[in-house]
Amino acid sequence: MCTASWIIRPDGYSLFFNRDERRTRSEALFPEVTRKADMRIVMPKDPDGGGTWIAMNDAGVSVCLLNYYQEKIPPGALVSRGQLVVSLADCRDFDEVSTRLAALPLDKMAPFTLLLFTPDISQYRRPHAWQWDGAQLTPRVVTAPVISSAVCLEEVVRSRTELYCQLAPKNEVEALAYHRSHRPERGYLSVCMHRDDACSVSLTHVSVSGDEMEMDYYPGSPCECHAPVKTMISRTDAQVTSGALEAIGKRKHS
Repeated sequence: MCTASWIIRPDGYSLFFNRDERRTRSEALFPEVTRKADMRIVMPKDPDGGGTWIAMNDAGVSVCLLNYYQEKIPPGALVSRGQLVVSLADCRDFDEVSTRLAALPLDKMAPFTLLLFTPDISQYRRPHAWQWDGAQLTPRVVTAPVISSAVCLEEVVRSRTELYCQLAPKNEVEALAYHRSHRPERGYLSVCMHRDDACSVSLTHVSVSGDEMEMDYYPGSPCECHAPVKTMISRTDAQVTSGALEAIGKRKHS
């Protein structure tokens, strides 16, 4: 289960992503700046699969992936879907993502929905999207929020979408409040999800504005963590701020 939403601005966009996972899954590694050729990439890492669910680069391009539980899983040994995001993380535009995506061995991956955000998103008014059903890759037209769920998909989508329409987030503060919400109650329907076997394990906020890009990563349940690990990059430099040293310290000593 995951929930993605976004706000589009004339000079860029903000992307918000709740990652929902099994409680038994290993804690993700905090986002770091890595290099691939001449590209700086920021992404957290899943130590179990070695991939990621969200990435941002210094071209202002962001990619995120949601599992598509309702479709058939291809036979044979599978490659982690998180590796797909890593493979696309250094792409500079829609054409490069489309070309590379078409060449990847998707028949070795479980179904997913992929969202692509580019700096010129205001021209399209929505992210580019594809859905892999285990047999065919299809372009999708999406509106916020995009939701995945392993249980009661229709009920979950209806509840979280209705709440999104009621709140109609217009800025980052309102969008973050939506992603921390327990309405209608704390449980499997709420955007900040809590089940006995799974829960929301992080909230990621990507902001791209002109030449400045920032990833704010809130580790743990979004309803509890309000101090992000901030990673900022531009065309010329990259740094991690001290805004979440407390969170980093807790992780190191846990």
